[in-house]
Amino acid sequence: MASAFITFEGIDGCGKSTQMRMLASHLRMLGRE
Repeated sequence: MASAFITFEGIDGCGKSTQMRMLASHLRMLGRE
């Protein structure tokens, strides 16, 4: 399977960490590492 390199960009406090956690949770639900 191909890999993906995902980045989150933005100023401090814009929600990058929140979006990262939400994406990681969703990918885990789909059975991805």
